[in-house]
Amino acid sequence: MKHSNFKEWLWSAKVLTPIVWIIFPLGYITIVFILSILTFGGESTFYMESLFKPLVFKIPFEVHEFLNIPRASIIIPPLPFMIILSLFSLLPAIYPTEKFFEKRGNENAVLEYRQIRKILFAFLITLIVTIIILYSLYPFLNKLVRPLSEQGMSRYEIFFHSEYSSLAILTIFLYYYVFVLAAVPIFILLKLLLEHARKQFRFYYAKACFEMINESKNEPDKNGYLLLGLDWYNKFVKRITKGGIDIQTIYSKIVSHAPLSDNILLDTIMESFHGDDELKPMRHMLDLLSCWKEGATLVKESLRTRVKESSDLLIPIVTVAITIITTFFLKAPSQ
Repeated sequence: MKHSNFKEWLWSAKVLTPIVWIIFPLGYITIVFILSILTFGGESTFYMESLFKPLVFKIPFEVHEFLNIPRASIIIPPLPFMIILSLFSLLPAIYPTEKFFEKRGNENAVLEYRQIRKILFAFLITLIVTIIILYSLYPFLNKLVRPLSEQGMSRYEIFFHSEYSSLAILTIFLYYYVFVLAAVPIFILLKLLLEHARKQFRFYYAKACFEMINESKNEPDKNGYLLLGLDWYNKFVKRITKGGIDIQTIYSKIVSHAPLSDNILLDTIMESFHGDDELKPMRHMLDLLSCWKEGATLVKESLRTRVKESSDLLIPIVTVAITIITTFFLKAPSQ
């Protein structure tokens, strides 16, 4: 494989996104777990502490007493781990929106956004399940190891030379898994929020979806990008005008007119995206709607629609916040 082809392959969304947001975090947590097992009960090296172990900050006793909460610690994932994820989270903010799509490429930009949303929800569900398992394991594990501790056995002997070693090792792994990988949904949310904060991101995302229609080889994929492009452009129009377009009518008229590979209606809409006038597609779509039905104007979105669209990021934000707060009250297995 040539160097240019390898670079293009590596930076494609199909390869880079799983590497950054799945393989890298899982590989990191594996190293953390292995080093934790090797150094458990002994002294950690400087590299272990600074590069891999989470940073632990004890909350002052006065704060616990004032808030009337159990003793807890604020645990921050390893700094190098967060720096690498932050670099990829801040990537959209480095360039203007148009430049970002130009450098990243339409296909990569569209696929990357869809992939990281799936990864976000996958990690959130996994973290919640892990926290539930940990809360279930802690009382059971403490009940088992307390008699051994009272017999004078050290933590190392209890965890690795007793009949409960498998359960103890699992607990250690899940413990570090929670605190290290909790950073992944946080930085994915940061990336998504930075993109959503840009008004033009919706326009260029819609434009990229329409351009992907010509690059797709089969009709189902073309239909998917058409609906996605219409939806994202409608979000852009709502952001500008506080009103939306009847995209369902436009979509049904386009797909029923002719195959998308040779569709005059689709071609005219795609042509309207060329140029500097970002509202030209809106006017063209309204003109088309006026030919099909009376009173084709921008429709003010209902409260239900606003709540539904806001939930795209609101639900992950609330879930991440609850997950972070919950993890503060997890004690380390060695405590």
